[in-house]
Amino acid sequence: MLDPKVVKLFLDTIYESYSQIYGKDFEGFFTDEPQVARFDMPWSLTLPEEYKKKYGDNLLPHLHELFYPEGDYKTTRFRFWKLITDLFSEKCMKQMYDFCREKEVKLTGHLLCEETLTTQILSNGAIMPHYEYFDIPGMDWLGRPIKKSLTPWQVSAVAHQLGKEQVLSETFAGCGHNVGHDELKALFEWQMVHGITLLCQHLAGYSMRGLRKRDYPPALNYQSPWWKDYRVFNDTVSRIGKVLTEGAVDYDTLLIHPQSSAWVLYDYFKNEGLDQLNDEFIAKIDALEAKHILFHLGDETIMERHARVEGASIVIGTQRYTRVILPAGECYFDSTEKLLLEYIKNGGIVTTVDDIPENPIIDNPKITFTERRFGNEKIYYFVNTNPTDELAFVTRGTKRIVAETGDVVDFDGYYKFAPFESILVVDDGVTPTREKTPYVAPEESPVLDLSGKWQVKEATPNAMTLDICDYWFDGELIEEDGYILSVMQKALSLERPVKVRMRFKVDAEFVPDDIGFVCETPELFTISCNGKKLAGKDLGYLYDRSFRIIDLEGSFKVGRNIIELEIDYKQDPSVYEKVRQAYLFEVEKNRFKCNTELEACYLCGSFAVRYDGDWTPVDHNAALADRKFVIVKPQTEVELMNLERQGYLFFAGTLTLTKTINAKKGDKLKIKFKKYGTNVIDIKVNNRTVKKILWAPYEAELGEFLNDGENIIEISLTNNLRNLLGPLHSGEELLWFRPGAFQKEPSFWNKEPVWYDNYCFVEFGLTN
Repeated sequence: MLDPKVVKLFLDTIYESYSQIYGKDFEGFFTDEPQVARFDMPWSLTLPEEYKKKYGDNLLPHLHELFYPEGDYKTTRFRFWKLITDLFSEKCMKQMYDFCREKEVKLTGHLLCEETLTTQILSNGAIMPHYEYFDIPGMDWLGRPIKKSLTPWQVSAVAHQLGKEQVLSETFAGCGHNVGHDELKALFEWQMVHGITLLCQHLAGYSMRGLRKRDYPPALNYQSPWWKDYRVFNDTVSRIGKVLTEGAVDYDTLLIHPQSSAWVLYDYFKNEGLDQLNDEFIAKIDALEAKHILFHLGDETIMERHARVEGASIVIGTQRYTRVILPAGECYFDSTEKLLLEYIKNGGIVTTVDDIPENPIIDNPKITFTERRFGNEKIYYFVNTNPTDELAFVTRGTKRIVAETGDVVDFDGYYKFAPFESILVVDDGVTPTREKTPYVAPEESPVLDLSGKWQVKEATPNAMTLDICDYWFDGELIEEDGYILSVMQKALSLERPVKVRMRFKVDAEFVPDDIGFVCETPELFTISCNGKKLAGKDLGYLYDRSFRIIDLEGSFKVGRNIIELEIDYKQDPSVYEKVRQAYLFEVEKNRFKCNTELEACYLCGSFAVRYDGDWTPVDHNAALADRKFVIVKPQTEVELMNLERQGYLFFAGTLTLTKTINAKKGDKLKIKFKKYGTNVIDIKVNNRTVKKILWAPYEAELGEFLNDGENIIEISLTNNLRNLLGPLHSGEELLWFRPGAFQKEPSFWNKEPVWYDNYCFVEFGLTN
C-alpha cells in the first residue's frame, strides 16, 4: 500500500475491470479498511529509498530508535511516521482517488482503527490526511456501545474543511438481531450530531443461507419481522441527514490534533504518555461539547496542504477560524509553527477550553448540538446523548421540524428529551432571543396498568430451532447431542467426501395441522420423519427465501419425534485450501465460502414451545434455559412480561394481544411502558390506531379514542430474529456480535470460543 507500483497494479487489475464491465452504470467504489498494517509495525521495500529521498539520511541505522529512547529518537519517530502517512496518502489513496475522477465515478469507504491516537498509527500513520482523497469520506461504527472515540470528529472536520458534500458511516454491524430501533437511532444520531450525514447500513443480505446469517448481524432486510416498519427509521434519519448535508457549516474554533506528538510517544511496547495524551485530547472535546462550542479538529498534514492566514483568522479550505486551541503535545510540524506565529502576529486568538465562554443556545450540558445555516436562517440539531430523560431550554427558534414526519410545528423553547431523542429547531434569524421563564410541567395522565392476562388475538407462525443432533460419519457415530455447526466443521476437517447422517429429537404434546419442517437447501438431503421418507413438498419459506418449509406429510406425532437428514457431503478441493488460508489472512476469512453447508433446522406452525426447567438470569435482560423444550398447544391468554416463557421461546414475528377495560369517553388515560426485545409496538383502541412506537418516548395518550363503557385495548408487539437465530449458546446476551460468537469448536472465526450447553433467550414483552 506504500508502493505506487503495487497500488497501480491493483487498480489496473480490479478497478479497471469493474469500470470496463459497468461503464457509467455505477456510482463508484467503496473501499473497506485500506491499511498499511494492523497491530504491527508497517514496512515496505520502498521505505529506505523514500526516507533517504525525503530526509537525506539513511533509515536502517535508526530503526532501533523507533522502539527505544536512544539517539535522536524523537526525530526518527516523527520522520518515520510522517513518511508512512505521506506515502499512504499520496501513493495509495490519491492514486485511487485520481483513478475514480478520471472515470467520473466516486470513491467512498473508510479506513481502519480510527478511534484513538494509538490505533491509527499502525493502521495508517494518521487518519485525517487520507480523507482528502475520498469524494465521500467515511467511518465505521461497530456494535451497540457508544464509547469515547475520535472517529466522527476526525472525518467530519476534513469533510467540512475541504467541501465534501456528504460524510458516510458504515454502521450497525455486530449489533445483533436483538438491537432495537431505539438503539439504531441512538447510534446514528450520536454520529450525525458529530458530522455524519449518510447511512451505510450493515447488513442487507440478499440471503441468510449458511454462514451469511452470522455475518455480523442484524439482518437489515426483509428477513427481519420488523422490516415493514423500517422505513420510519430510514426516513427519519434521512431527513436529518438532508438538513446536515444541505446546510452551510460555519465553525469558528479550531482544536489542533496532536497526532504528531503521538508519533513521538509511540514505541510499540510501552507507549508511555500516549494514553494520557489521548485522554486529555478527548477531555478537551468533551468540554467543548458541554459548552456547546462548535469546533473542528485541525490535522497538521491537512493544514500543511490547505491552511493559510488571512488577517486574524486561519483558513482551511472552506472554513475560517478566529480562535485556536492547542493540545498538550510533544511537537508540531514546522509548517504549523510558522502558520501559528503569523496568525498570532496578526492578532489571532490562541486560547484554552476553560477560557472560552459557554454558548447560551441551550441550558443543559448533557444535550449535544450542531447547527447549519440556510441563508439568514439556521437549523439547530439537538440530541440527548444520555441514557436518561433530560429537560432543556433553547434560547432561539420558534418552529420545530418533526423528523419522523417532516411536519413543522410551533416550539416554545422547553423540551423534555427522552433518552437519545433529538429535535430540529428552526431559527429565522429575526425573532429575538427567548427569555427563560419558569418551566411548567404538563399534567400527567393516569397510566394504564399492563399487568394481568391479555387475550391472544393473532400471532404469526411460531418456530422452534433445532441445532442439537446426534450425527454419524460414514455410519460411525461421532457424537450424541452435538452442535450443528460442529458437524460441518468436523466434516470439513476430514478434507474428503463423507456420508453425514444427522438425527434431531423433538418432543410434542400437540401437533398442529400446519406444522412444517424448515431446512436450507433441502434438495441436497434425504429427509425422513419417524422413519417416513419425505417427498420434499415445498410449502414456501420461513423468514428467508432459502429457509424452505417442507411438508411433514402427517408423520409428526405426539411423543418423541425423530427427524433425520442424510447427505453425501463433499467440497471442491479448493475449499480445504481456503480453510487453511482463512486462519492466516482476514480477507480470506471474510470471503470464505464452501459448496455445501450444514445448518440448524426449524419447525414452524401454530404451536407453543414449553420449557420445563429453571431459569438462570444473566445480563442484558436475558436468561439461560436447559434443553427441555416441548411442542404444546398455544395459549389463549398471556401476560405482557416474559412472553418468551409463555410459549414463544424461539418466536420471531408479531403477536397481537387484547384486553377489555371500562372507561368513559374522553377520560385522561395513557399507556406508558418499558420494552424488552421488541422492535415495534402498535397500539389500537376500539380498532382505531393510536400510535406506532419504535423508540422513546414509550407512551401514548388514549383519551380521545375511548368510549363510554367497555373499551378494547389492542397491542401488537413485533420482535426480531434473536431468539430464533441466536447466538443461543453464548451464556449471556452480547452487545457486540462476531461470527465466532456462534461457534462451539475453535476455528478461524474464533480460536477460543465461549460455549454453553444451555440456551440463552432474551426477554420479549412490555411492563410498566
